[in-house]
Amino acid sequence: MKEAEENNSPKLPELKKEVEELGRIVESLGGSRPAEMLTLEEAEARAKAVREDLSLEKLLKMTNEERWVLAQGLGPAFPIALVLAYTAYWALNVPFIAYAYYTTVLNGTTTMALVMAGAYATSVPFKPLVYIGGILLTPWVADTILPPIGKLFGLFRLPTEEDWNNL
Repeated sequence: MKEAEENNSPKLPELKKEVEELGRIVESLGGSRPAEMLTLEEAEARAKAVREDLSLEKLLKMTNEERWVLAQGLGPAFPIALVLAYTAYWALNVPFIAYAYYTTVLNGTTTMALVMAGAYATSVPFKPLVYIGGILLTPWVADTILPPIGKLFGLFRLPTEEDWNNL
């Protein structure tokens, strides 16, 4: 299709219709169209709809499977938000782990391995809350963290023909 656009081919409208039709088929099967297939208005509408879905009340009412489906559709901002949520979670746990170390390991009551196993075992019930935190943090990550990352990786791309023409 890009080749047809560059050559101003008469087949371009036909190709666009075919791509739109294939996109509708993919969406009807439960998938989502890639960003390249969306117009700017469609992308903005989809982002607005996702932001409206990301409220604490709605997330708490969802099942784990529904949250998993939602997380898969959030894009690259979600893993970054999840890393930030887990980092904050474990940073909040460090004082408790340090206290457990001080009161048990230094007195010779137990070993550090047992303290860490206990810390991990008590963290398991809180995993859904960390995931919910990651999902709620995703819009902020998309607005504040992804643009600088995109600019950084944009610096390290191969030059296109347009870049050469601009010289």
